[in-house]
Amino acid sequence: MRILLALALLGAGIYMVLMCLLGAPSFWYLIASGCLVLGGLGGFFSTAFAGYFGLPAIAMLSAAMLQLDVWHKDSLAFLFSLGLAWVATLIALAVSRDSFKSKGLRYAVTSLAVLGAGFGVDRAFTNKIKVHTFEMSWAIGINDPLGTGPESVDGQTKVVVYRRDQGFTCYDSIYSNELAQYLERNHNPTVRVEYEVFYDFGKDRAYNVRSIDGLLITKEGHPVLQTKDGFGGTIGNGNVTGACNR
Repeated sequence: MRILLALALLGAGIYMVLMCLLGAPSFWYLIASGCLVLGGLGGFFSTAFAGYFGLPAIAMLSAAMLQLDVWHKDSLAFLFSLGLAWVATLIALAVSRDSFKSKGLRYAVTSLAVLGAGFGVDRAFTNKIKVHTFEMSWAIGINDPLGTGPESVDGQTKVVVYRRDQGFTCYDSIYSNELAQYLERNHNPTVRVEYEVFYDFGKDRAYNVRSIDGLLITKEGHPVLQTKDGFGGTIGNGNVTGACNR
């Protein structure tokens, strides 16, 4: 029984760690999933460790995921792993319920300490946002000189902003009728484009177009303006360090 519970918790934890590495909302999710892996490894030697060390991690992980868009059929494998971790943890708790005072409380407190430290690191060093600003040219729909994609998507007109940097052309395309009408109305030859750049441990991870010519598009990663299928890229040859940084 102990080996099966440990394998279940370990397998679920490893799968969730891999999913977090592919794209988690924050570094803390990776720490919480890692606690499940530790719970599974320790479970080979102590069922109480699997239950009491794993419980805070699976409980907090599940609570945090209530606000995420994972509760649908496309996430069945992930939800199955989450359920498997719950089943293994609850069975381990039931089997080792007499160990709460002697070992269980200590394991649970240790798990909470690891989760708390992970949360502190996450808040202090990850998902930091800096706003960078550039003067850029712009074009709408068929007038796009770069040919960066279809002129419209689902009835929304393409707007492309672009600039030259060290021999490269850096661009971002956004599909939005509201943005297109706004730029046509102002008709400035160039526009001020603000980028939100997200940093983890001092290294840039991702970016959003925050605003164009004063019109807010996203704020702290959350959409403000209705858009469709935005994308960006670089056109040019060579390998120049720092070229086209947002």
